[in-house]
Amino acid sequence: MQVPKTMNHLIKNGRVQSAPKQERGVALLLSLMMGTLLIAGTSALVLRQIMARKLGASESYQQLAENAAMTGLNRIMGELNNPNGNEYLGYLYALQHHNGADPSNPDDDQWGWMNPGSDAFPISGVCTETLDAEAQPQRITIDPDTQQTASPEVSIQQPQQITSLREQDLGNIQTYYRLRSYKVELSNNTNVNGAAGELQIEGIVKRSGSDNTSQDVAKSLLLRTIYVRSAVAGDQDWSVIAAKHMSLGNTEINGPGLVTLNLDENNLSTFQNNGGCDRRLETINAASGALTIDQVWPKKNNELPSGNTLFRINREEFSNLQSVDTIPTETNNIRIWAFDDSPDISQNFSIVNEDDEDNPMMGSINASALPCGDVVCTRPHVMPQEFKNYQYRPEQQLNQYINNQNQSGLQPSQTNFDTSVQSVGSPYSKPTGINTSGDTLLLTENDLCTNSSQEKECHVYIERLNLSTKRVRFEAKSRPIILHLEPPEACDQDQSRCWSSLATYQIKVTGTSELCAYTASSSQCAEEQPDQFVITADTSRQTSTTCPSTLAPNSAYPYSNYNTVVAFEGKSLPAALIKLSQGAIYAIDSRSENESSFNGLLWANTVCANNLNLTTDNNGTSFVNQANETWGWLQNKGFSGYGREVYRGIRGSKLDTFIRW
Repeated sequence: MQVPKTMNHLIKNGRVQSAPKQERGVALLLSLMMGTLLIAGTSALVLRQIMARKLGASESYQQLAENAAMTGLNRIMGELNNPNGNEYLGYLYALQHHNGADPSNPDDDQWGWMNPGSDAFPISGVCTETLDAEAQPQRITIDPDTQQTASPEVSIQQPQQITSLREQDLGNIQTYYRLRSYKVELSNNTNVNGAAGELQIEGIVKRSGSDNTSQDVAKSLLLRTIYVRSAVAGDQDWSVIAAKHMSLGNTEINGPGLVTLNLDENNLSTFQNNGGCDRRLETINAASGALTIDQVWPKKNNELPSGNTLFRINREEFSNLQSVDTIPTETNNIRIWAFDDSPDISQNFSIVNEDDEDNPMMGSINASALPCGDVVCTRPHVMPQEFKNYQYRPEQQLNQYINNQNQSGLQPSQTNFDTSVQSVGSPYSKPTGINTSGDTLLLTENDLCTNSSQEKECHVYIERLNLSTKRVRFEAKSRPIILHLEPPEACDQDQSRCWSSLATYQIKVTGTSELCAYTASSSQCAEEQPDQFVITADTSRQTSTTCPSTLAPNSAYPYSNYNTVVAFEGKSLPAALIKLSQGAIYAIDSRSENESSFNGLLWANTVCANNLNLTTDNNGTSFVNQANETWGWLQNKGFSGYGREVYRGIRGSKLDTFIRW
């Protein structure tokens, strides 16, 4: 085969024909551009890898700072929420943590901890153990330009074998946190419970140098909103005796519980002075050795919920008269009870006989202490029109009757007097079905609250109870009994139709008498169930503020004034929960044993006792727990306790916020 000439020519010469000269410049330019692109791409890739590494390190440091801030928050709240007495710091929730007590003065480092109860320290427990001056945290200036201050940094310690979170040639990495600020908004400017606060925790990552200096690598600021809640931590912190005024003498508490002295502006300053809390026993007139100083807890802003709130299982109000004892024939009219076993009032007379002046007509007429002529009487809360401003004055009636008979020259007689009294009429009547002839009066569940027998409690209104020999026992087998020592909240009619001169709103149980509730078929007092028998009053015509000089059964009180009073001698009132917001409780020594005893709780404006033996538990179960279970204080009413409270911070409604810079 013959090779073409052209191919033979190329083979002989050994080369290919080159491109024209005009195209050689374009090829060179393309080659240079391609090289430039390759170099630029390679450089960009290298730079990207370098930046990614730096960004990764920066993000890693930032995450360390955020973790440090969160760790600091958990540690701080863990310390503040510790309820243990020797380690308790929850009172700090009441303090502003920015620029001292006076935010306008950067040099003010007085946090107010040394003046409990002041505006700078508004927690209610004025004898709370706080940090002394040497232990108070210091603040440092973290921004010289703005004079911003904060707490010193706290190192997050590592295990001893680990000296650094990350070891690098530039220096080791360590994390810190500090409290930058804490602000709290107090409700009503005084109440810490329910206050909203904001914590600012700063997390810091530092690199330590070889010359013992450090450099900030990353920072993060954590913002956490919290709510401050107070609660009584345990049975031993509950108030079993609480009042503004008290004289306790040799009173002893058998079981858990405290004596709480409720403070107001008149006696608050006593405990704000140095050494004031060391004189707690003297303030309540307690004898040395009966109570310890740790059992007395002065407290301000210590208001209890009303009796209608605390002692009502059903949440409905009384407007529909649910659970209230009413007149059997008038279900919309509350029944008012009066008890009095005082001897009949006797009035002697001597009337001159016209037929025989030397032999006057002589004798005596008796009148009952109650208008119905028995030891127990009832009336409707709203009385008929003819009994407006009802007055029962048996002494006056006796004198008037004898004078009328004297003027008529007639012989007074008991029968005629009784007829005269009956002709006048009375809104009071004897309750049916109750045997009053014996020493013990039993008021069964068939006698009370018959119009609301399906309810979970029975509210009975008492306007007078004065016993010295009779025993009055209320049945509480299936529902608790609540005695209201006050008038019902409202009078739908003319107020004068609801008023009676017999209404003292006082209880006096002395001698061999007894007042209690029973829960067993034996009808014996339920001494271990005070939660089933409540005596309460939220109002009083006058507020009791002092204790009598002597507590004796024959003293003139409680009927000598208009105070709401519960007075009991010895063991005559064995068990109950008593709450008199403005009234007084008198524990009178028994004539035979020279002491008084009681199971339950005593809450009043004034508590007076000489030798009271108060029991607060039954075989290890506190009466407070029984009451909480019966009345649903915590579960249904949000009532977390009454006594020595601890403050706890819980997470608020806002999300945590991290700010980095």
